[in-house]
Formats: sequence, C-alpha cells, structure tokens
Amino acid sequence: MAKNTLVGLKELRSSYTVLRRSKPLFRISPVDTEDETGWDTIFDADRDNKGKGIPGGEVLRILRKIKTNERARKTVSKIK
Repeated sequence: MAKNTLVGLKELRSSYTVLRRSKPLFRISPVDTEDETGWDTIFDADRDNKGKGIPGGEVLRILRKIKTNERARKTVSKIK
C-alpha cells in the first residue's frame, strides 16, 4: 500500500487497522448512527445556535472551558 493512501467515505463503511512498522497503531471503525448509547450531544446547531454552525476553534474553546470548570468543582468538593 502506498505511504499516503486516500480512503473515500464509501470505503470507510468497514473497519481499518492503521499500522506503523507492521504493528497496529489504531483502528478506524464506522459509527453506528442508529445506536447512540454511550454518546452525548455537546452541540446541536438547530437547538443551540439557531441552525447555524460554529467554527471548530470555538468548539475547542468551549470544551476547554467545560473541562476547567469540572476540575474546579472537583477541587472545591475535595476541600469541603
């Protein structure tokens, strides 16, 4: 297989194992859109932003803020 192989979306309907030096590095598997157990919706453009998307950088900023707030809450609960 070529070093820089492109895989189309149709080909991603099955699972692939990515190798590095003949050892498995990670596995790419299709997401089962019918089964949403274990997934949490963090942003729904229709619900959260009047049908408009937001830039990826903004999503990262929000996620980092949530993570910081969770850490702060854990610290406060340990002090009490």
